[in-house]
Amino acid sequence: MKHWIFSTQPASVVVVGITSFFLLCGPTESAAQEVCQAPDEPIYIHSTNQPVAATEALERSIRFQMLASEWHVQRGATSSIEQMCTRPAYLSIMAMGPDALPLIIGQLKSEGNDPDHWFVALHHISRGANPVPNEDRGNLVKMSRAWLDWAEREGYAR
Repeated sequence: MKHWIFSTQPASVVVVGITSFFLLCGPTESAAQEVCQAPDEPIYIHSTNQPVAATEALERSIRFQMLASEWHVQRGATSSIEQMCTRPAYLSIMAMGPDALPLIIGQLKSEGNDPDHWFVALHHISRGANPVPNEDRGNLVKMSRAWLDWAEREGYAR
């Protein structure tokens, strides 16, 4: 059985056994510093025939990332918010409930000045929170900033 583990957390490195560590980072400290520094991209680790222990938080993160990827494929190139937010993967993310809030906030934060349409999910999961001022509606960057500020105040930001 093959196991794929990934993390989008910049400082996270998942190591599956000491052999995998040396395969990834090399046997020397300088090689480890060179290869295993905090990446800008997700870390992908492939391990075969090794049991993998994952925390519930890691499993949620993996599920979220898989659903977010599926959502992008399912919605394709559409400008319809209704079509975007009614795709099965998006609905599955909303069904994750409050556990998805820090994951969505982290994703929104990582998108910077090109935020995706996470606002319906955030509104639904937060049970009606709406931190976006009326004058900022329709401006995705300002909407994103309002939600990130809300997450900081509410303790959802990582």
